[in-house]
Amino acid sequence: MDNLDIPDANVQQPQSYNNTTNVNQDLVNLVTDKVKCISQSKPSVEFTVHEIFPYDLIEQLKSKGYVLNIYQFYDSSDDSYNSKVKIKNPNFSNPTSDFFDNIEKQCREFGFSAGSSNINENASKLFEMFKNNC
Repeated sequence: MDNLDIPDANVQQPQSYNNTTNVNQDLVNLVTDKVKCISQSKPSVEFTVHEIFPYDLIEQLKSKGYVLNIYQFYDSSDDSYNSKVKIKNPNFSNPTSDFFDNIEKQCREFGFSAGSSNINENASKLFEMFKNNC
């Protein structure tokens, strides 16, 4: 399998791309187009694909220095797998983007750990989360 022809994360702007790999070529083109959008002012990109994101692409992006957050879920209404993918260049990181990343992560953790229906307890946990980040 050939590697994705994308620049390392420490390169300022991506220039040209020539991708050949064993995974779906449309997905490779999508990832390539999305990575082209990463810049100092926009350190990450997000998109959703209607399949399980291939491990080969994950490894190739990681080897180039990108940080990935992938949330995969199954929808039984149409029997499909979906992946919400966020690709971040850590070299373009800034306090604002890090702040929002932390809030998103804590909201996801809060949602999964909120096992009770006690609204007051869950609301106080949410308030504490925002209090700790500000």
